[in-house]
Amino acid sequence: YNLKNEEVWESGTLTKISSATKIGKKNQFVKGKRKKNGFDIDGSKFSGFVAGNPATTSYFSPDFLKRKIWISTQDGDPLSVNATKIGPDMAKSVNGEIPATLWKISGGLDLDLLYAADGKWLGSRFYAGGSQAEFLLKKSVGNMHSLWKI
Repeated sequence: YNLKNEEVWESGTLTKISSATKIGKKNQFVKGKRKKNGFDIDGSKFSGFVAGNPATTSYFSPDFLKRKIWISTQDGDPLSVNATKIGPDMAKSVNGEIPATLWKISGGLDLDLLYAADGKWLGSRFYAGGSQAEFLLKKSVGNMHSLWKI
């Protein structure tokens, strides 16, 4: 699995996305840009218009949890999601566990997201091939969410 994704955000609004994904021998993509009342998508799974101010499946800001539509960075599919705060949890890292807040995402996407108190995305948990997968934080440099607040 290889995902290369570039997103441009301005004042909390997605203005552009370009992504290429390779899963084994299968190639997927998404390209899109902001239009007056929404976002225009050309993707391997979905091509069309999404009204409003969608988030993406890059998860870098907990502000995404307030949005009902997330554009898949893998194939452009607009996913209708619900976010529910579960509460305190621990995110795994190579240096041990890190205190986090756990959020359950359901609907068009089922996974758990973990955020630090300062809004930094620490990881996620999901099922793949019948087994639970979990991101292991290897190195934490910077905080994308802090850029969001500028």
